[in-house]
Amino acid sequence: MPAERTSLRQVREIVRLKFVGGVPTREIARRIGVAASTARATIDRFQAAGLSWPLPEGMADAALEAKLFADAGTK
Repeated sequence: MPAERTSLRQVREIVRLKFVGGVPTREIARRIGVAASTARATIDRFQAAGLSWPLPEGMADAALEAKLFADAGTK
C-alpha cells in the first residue's frame, strides 16, 4: 500500500517555515506532525521543481501539485 501524500497545506507550511523562518527541518517536522524525512523530501522536491518562496501570486494548489509531483509514480 503506497504512502499517503503530504497535503498541500502541509507542503506550503513546511516551505514557509524553512524559507521565511529558517526553522530547522526536525523542528518543522515536529510542528507539522510529519517525519523529518518527509519534511526534508518536501523541501528537496520544492527546490528540484525550481520553485522559490514566496510562491508566484495566484499559484493554485493544482499547479503546485503538478510541479512538485510531476515525476511521482515513475521509476
